[in-house]
This record gives sequence, structure tokens and C-alpha cells, in this order.
Amino acid sequence: MVKRSKKEMEGPKQALRGVKLGRPYGDPLDVRTKRLAQRIHPHLMSVLDQRSREYGITRSQFIERILVDYCNAYEGGQLDPIGRWMPRKEWNPRLARRLDTLPVSEKALEIGKQVEAEAHADAAGDKSRRGIDEYDRGNLRLPGNRGKK
Repeated sequence: MVKRSKKEMEGPKQALRGVKLGRPYGDPLDVRTKRLAQRIHPHLMSVLDQRSREYGITRSQFIERILVDYCNAYEGGQLDPIGRWMPRKEWNPRLARRLDTLPVSEKALEIGKQVEAEAHADAAGDKSRRGIDEYDRGNLRLPGNRGKK
């Protein structure tokens, strides 16, 4: 038995595509290469989530805008909208004020309503369900227990 040559085994060549697939390459100067991780209170996270949803941007973009605007307004920064430092010859103080500022929301914060309702229930003498569960499990220490569970 004689082996076939590789050329006979390959078959027809694939035609080149007329359209490029995939995501186009981005501007290499527009890359954010550092990450920031921060532990924050759940109430603050709720505020950031709600406002970023209202403005139609991600939470990360919303926080970045807050930080860049703060640095430009109060710390003497010369940062463009994505946080790159602008050389003094290119910097104009008017750049510190965004043309695409986010409007001030008229909606009340959802977490504020929730916390106020919980505080009102506690003031009225109602035990929250969490407090009852903790007491039933023996994890809640009361003043009269003197350190006992």
C-alpha cells in the first residue's frame, strides 16, 4: 500500500473572509491598567448601584467619574475623563468641568427608605426578625445575661 502525499490529503483551501470578525482593537492609550479594590458599607454600595443604574453607566464608570471630578475640582489634578494626567501645555481649567455632567437625580435613595423604615420599626418597639432569630439561637446577649449566652 502506498501512502498518499500530504497535498492530496489536505483538500480545498479555505477562502479568506471579506469581513473581519471580533472586536476591533482599542486605542492603546485608552487602557486602564490598574485596579482598585475597596471595602465599603453595604448602604454606600446600594447608593452607588442605584445611581449608576439611573445614569445608565456601570458602577465602575460611575465611581471613576466621581474620583476624577473630585481630583480635578479639589486636589488640583489635571486629569482627562478617563483619569490620564494632562501635560500643563494641553491642560485648560475648563477641562476640569465636564461637558457630560450627570444630572442630579430627583429620586429618593431606596436604601434611605429601607433604613428609615427599620429605624421606625425599632423605635416603635417591634423586634426585627433578625433579632428574634439571633435570640432564639442563643447568639444574642442581653444586658441581664452577664456574659452568658
